[in-house]
Amino acid sequence: MVPFRRSKRRAHVIMRFGALGLLLAGCTPQILPVTECTTNVECRDVMGYGSACDLDSGLCRTVDMHPRCDATYPEDLTFPVKRDENYLIASLFGRSDAHIARYRGAELAVKHANQNQGVDGHDFGIIHCNYDVDASIDDLDSTGAVEEISTWLSDDVGIPAIIGPAASSLTGAVYNKVAEEYDTLVVSPSATATTLIDIDGTVSTDAEPGLFWRTAPPDGGQAIAIVADMRNEYDPLGETVFRTGPTSALAILYQEGAYGEGLAFAVGDLLNAAGGDASLFIFSTDTLGAQVAAVANSGDGPFDEVLVISSDASDYNGFLAAANANAAFATLPIFMSDGGRTSDIFPAVGALGPNIRGSVPALPEGIVFDGFDASYAVEYGESSNLHSFVPHTYDAASLVIYAHAWAVYNEEGTRGVHLARGFRKLSTGPDIAISAPAITEVIAQFRQGNSIDIEGTSGLLDYNLTTGELPSTIEVWSIAGTGTGQTFEQEYIFVE
Repeated sequence: MVPFRRSKRRAHVIMRFGALGLLLAGCTPQILPVTECTTNVECRDVMGYGSACDLDSGLCRTVDMHPRCDATYPEDLTFPVKRDENYLIASLFGRSDAHIARYRGAELAVKHANQNQGVDGHDFGIIHCNYDVDASIDDLDSTGAVEEISTWLSDDVGIPAIIGPAASSLTGAVYNKVAEEYDTLVVSPSATATTLIDIDGTVSTDAEPGLFWRTAPPDGGQAIAIVADMRNEYDPLGETVFRTGPTSALAILYQEGAYGEGLAFAVGDLLNAAGGDASLFIFSTDTLGAQVAAVANSGDGPFDEVLVISSDASDYNGFLAAANANAAFATLPIFMSDGGRTSDIFPAVGALGPNIRGSVPALPEGIVFDGFDASYAVEYGESSNLHSFVPHTYDAASLVIYAHAWAVYNEEGTRGVHLARGFRKLSTGPDIAISAPAITEVIAQFRQGNSIDIEGTSGLLDYNLTTGELPSTIEVWSIAGTGTGQTFEQEYIFVE
């Protein structure tokens, strides 16, 4: 074993366990010299994260790294991870450029915590796991993958908090699989479906804080912003919008699942109440092309505008490929929900760039975000602003780390419910802006049992302590430039 806590004790541990060579990638389970066990928890209490009870021998063993967990920080992280020296968390994303940027955001939060002495002398490690469909690994779809990985992380490894997934339907699947059964905290930076508001109860209290939290607001505010924009009710830069008048006839092309359905129905209801008419076209990856053609050829058309709703950049690329090949879209305004704001779509935009605008939880700006973005660019060679929800992911990991500090000094453990109580201590008290050294001040306040008021790199994190949700501030964006010069341009900010 090569632990990642850098201390004088580390050399001692290497001498004791180094011969086992238990590297995460490809290691074979090995029986460790401990007493008999009947549960994984017993093994973790003695050996640490990533040790489980071998039911055949009745002795503890190290677990194999899951084949879908393809990166860690530190890179040489090994099982078992001693819990009296280190804390371990996980991220759960796909492997598109946008998702890689997000998991890097989480990793940067871990690096910053470790650079500033961690929590109570403990460094942090993070395991990054991938839920994309990949026949070279297994035959699982994304839902099956997140259920399997989250169970492995919670049960076999003993991780108390998972950051992700990105999509609302997958987030719901993870929560339902592991939150209550294994006391695992689920923190998503981008799952915005309104159906998730009460997934862990309608009211958050210290006794029952809820095991689902997020660093992006739910979609109710985004639906209001979309309809207000389409009806020209809040559009100070209306001359830059491709359409010329308020949208009355709207085609909503939406991804099946909690996120797509929730936002599509909310927009449809609001538009209908305003005197417009929304026609719904549900799609899966396999039916997207056919549904794009159905929008173009619908008997309910011609439409004033089409709204595309998905949590996956690949769906926007598929839509753009089909729309560029269909003359009906040449003069049709196109509005994209938050999943479309990623540079992943630029190669597919083609001639439709001037037609496109969209919405996303307001992108951060100001000194706190600038500090994060500069650190991200130094670490990874690009701006975090190329993809949506990257600062939200940095914030999610930072809050999980801060929640560990709350739990260490005020709770009886560091499982999900202990960390969740820490999330309730982030919205009132002394102002602290998330940054690399902020953890020192957070610890100082939590040692005294004080709450704090956190400003995130993604914006103010003013959680409603009854609902556990954030207020909505929505940016409406467009695409400027062409070819390799394409960029996103902010049109205005809509405040709920």
